Amino acid sequence: MIKRYTFLLLSVLLIACESDALVKPNELLGLWKIGSIYVESDLHSIKISDASIAQNGYNKLCYDFKEDGTFNFESSAYAFTGQYSYNRASGKITVADEDFQLTFTVSKEKDNLIFQSAVIDAQDDQFSLDSPQAYLFFEMFFLLDYHWAGLKPDYPENEMRYRNVKYIFHR
Repeated sequence: MIKRYTFLLLSVLLIACESDALVKPNELLGLWKIGSIYVESDLHSIKISDASIAQNGYNKLCYDFKEDGTFNFESSAYAFTGQYSYNRASGKITVADEDFQLTFTVSKEKDNLIFQSAVIDAQDDQFSLDSPQAYLFFEMFFLLDYHWAGLKPDYPENEMRYRNVKYIFHR
């Protein structure tokens, strides 16, 4: 009997914690500015330094999500308007303009909005340098110091096989 109540209590707590991470559609709306960027792999989670973010023009990176399904994107290097769709059930947001489409898993942690790219296996035969995922993969490489943790410009040959990018935004 006690085991059953303990199991029920743990189930309720897990559901409560899980639902807290879900982002409601209206919570996406408004201006979100970059706070941190992490490149994660099967070996490391690397926080991109503020200096690297600024040097590469990402310090002004922000999304402004509108109610009508459009967004404005801005960084030090460029700005554009696009469309987005959010599926709360899957926790996925897709941002697109006429040239690209990227899908992220979106969650929240306290007052932060977290976009996480799909995991990329650079050694997979299906990996294409023309894909939007490759854009993320190589774009984020330039935010890293080449010497850190043995990272080299020849990314696909690198010992770190699986990679994704985690962007942490704040208001």
